[in-house]
This record gives sequence, C-alpha cells and structure tokens, in this order.
Amino acid sequence: MRRFTPSGLVTAAVLAAAFAVGSVINSYLPTRADIMSEPYPVAGVLDEYVAIRTGEVKATNLRLATDVTVFGSTAKTSGIFAVVDVTYATNGKERVISPIFWRGADGKRYGGSQPGPRITACGSSVVGIPVTCTIWFELPTDAIAGGHLLVHNYRSAGGDNIADIDLQITDEDAAAILAAATSIEAESTRYERRQP
Repeated sequence: MRRFTPSGLVTAAVLAAAFAVGSVINSYLPTRADIMSEPYPVAGVLDEYVAIRTGEVKATNLRLATDVTVFGSTAKTSGIFAVVDVTYATNGKERVISPIFWRGADGKRYGGSQPGPRITACGSSVVGIPVTCTIWFELPTDAIAGGHLLVHNYRSAGGDNIADIDLQITDEDAAAILAAATSIEAESTRYERRQP
C-alpha cells in the first residue's frame, strides 16, 4: 500500500486550488457563441465618417424638436425628439443601414423596435452616391447629454461591427439645444455626389 507524503499532499492541494481558480476564471470569459453574437463598436464623432463593414456613415446636424412633421403628419411628444441627419455611403455590400439607435449616457437605447414615431433606417445608397436621411428618436430630456448614435449594418446576424458615434453633448450643450427646441419638418431622403 502506498502512503501519501507531505510534499505529495501539498502538490495535490496546490493542483486542486489551481483547477478551482481556473474554473472560476473560465466562467467569466466569453464563449465563442458570445463573441459571435455581439456586435463590436467602431468609435466615431459627430461630423466625421466612420467606416463599417458595408460602407461609411456620418452623423450631422443634431437638433431637438418638440414635434416632428413628416409626410404631412405631425408627431408630438411629452419628452423631446432628437433629430439627426445620417449620411451613408455604401461600398456595395448593402444598400441600407438599419437599425439605428440613440444610446443615452445610462446605456438605455431608443429607436429600433421601440414603439412610437420614428424612422430608424437609411438607404437606398449605391456606390459613389451617398444618401442622407433625417432620423429622429423620441426620448426623455435626461437622455440627451452623453448621447451616442449606434448605426448597425443592415441584416447583421451578430458578430459584426457597428458605428458608435459620440454626439459630444455635454450637460451645458444639452440645456442650450433643449432651450432652442422647435417644430421641425423632416426632410426627405437626399442623394449627393461625393467628390473622389
């Protein structure tokens, strides 16, 4: 019969502890499925193009509105409408970008499948002719400061990149543009010729 030596017991205890620590660490690591299902952000800022898999997107002309009129119908809100122009220049892989979300500083998203009046897609772009769409989001006034625009590739099944555009709105900026909020008539989709 074989006896356990003190050094053998210490080795066994160290190995058991190492396996336990490894198991705990492994439980916090993402799985392959987690990685493949989550989009990864490509950072950008207002008024600059951000390259995503299907082309380039740019957010411009941020403003706030108490009501938005589109196609002759007016939508009103007890909160505020954030209105932004999104320009999309396709590289030929997809002609449309959708969905587009507003993310507040607290991480809450507005747009996408949220009920209420909105347009959260932009297209149809062709190579060499960018399209600009007016997008709006109904949100509470406390979601303005620190806002980001999240622009997804159309029909993305996860594991794809998204444009994460920092709208660079401080608390002071939010108060100023909130005070200037008016009625807005949303423009129709516009096409432009991009210079090489």
